[in-house]
Amino acid sequence: VVVRTARFQLSESAAFTTITDEGTATGSDSGLVTYTVQRAQGTGRRIYWRARAELDGAVGPWSATGEFVVSGTVT
Repeated sequence: VVVRTARFQLSESAAFTTITDEGTATGSDSGLVTYTVQRAQGTGRRIYWRARAELDGAVGPWSATGEFVVSGTVT
């Protein structure tokens, strides 16, 4: 079974106590999954993210947490 849908969550907290963005993305035939953030994140803020596979109502475990700092102009 190939899972092609992943759920992403973003938060300013490494514990994900408040979610600042959440959504799903579908992978390509090569397995690459690209998620486009739906809500603007504050410039200069450290954002934590995680993802998990979803298939027919079943969900996998959350991935290890990644992080990035928002730069540039937020629109």
